[in-house]
Amino acid sequence: MKIIAHRGASGYAPENSIEAIKMAIEMGADFIEIDVRRTRDGRLILIHDGKVDRVTDGTGYVSRLSLRQVRKFRLPNGEPIPTLEEALNLLKTAKRSKFRIHIKWAGFEHKVLNAIIATGVWDRVRILGSSIVLKTVIPLQRYLGYDIELGLAGRQQLLKVAKELGVVEVSPHISNLNRKYVERAHQMNIEVYTWLVDDLKSLRRAIELGVDGIITRYPDIMSRYSEELKGTI
Repeated sequence: MKIIAHRGASGYAPENSIEAIKMAIEMGADFIEIDVRRTRDGRLILIHDGKVDRVTDGTGYVSRLSLRQVRKFRLPNGEPIPTLEEALNLLKTAKRSKFRIHIKWAGFEHKVLNAIIATGVWDRVRILGSSIVLKTVIPLQRYLGYDIELGLAGRQQLLKVAKELGVVEVSPHISNLNRKYVERAHQMNIEVYTWLVDDLKSLRRAIELGVDGIITRYPDIMSRYSEELKGTI
């Protein structure tokens, strides 16, 4: 079972922070999931929400702030919100981990692809997005001559849509998941990851469902527990 660090090792450090990413790399997570949005001046930063209010000491919508303004705000650990380029450069130093880059909104897919290609890590990332985002990414990467793995994200992750898009994974919330869905996905050669798995009860449920990976804020703990539970369920 693959271990995916949710916005980095976000149980120990601020989500989507450099510290959280470094910790997840050190913990040997198979994937590190990061969220990407675009600032007013077209720069790519790592943040889940449309506003900076929840995760920083600042306020405002990401799309209405320049990178310079955003970088003045601080995460709880004192770091500024990182850029995608900073995160990708960290990936170059990782021996094991890969990135799952979640494009949170449509309209800047080409910038994400360009950053990935420029950093030379296209074969170590997977792009996640809604069907709208992926329908833009697919022809773009073909035009550029790259074949980056894709995953379908969103509340309605229909397997029919996933198959049509040619994605390698879907990632429904564990409360919306059942064994039949997982089996159908596997018949289509699609991996199933589920979230948020931060405790033994959720981990047992994920193993019973037969998923391929769990998304967790505690990659070290869940990795250890998944090994201990292997063969007992």
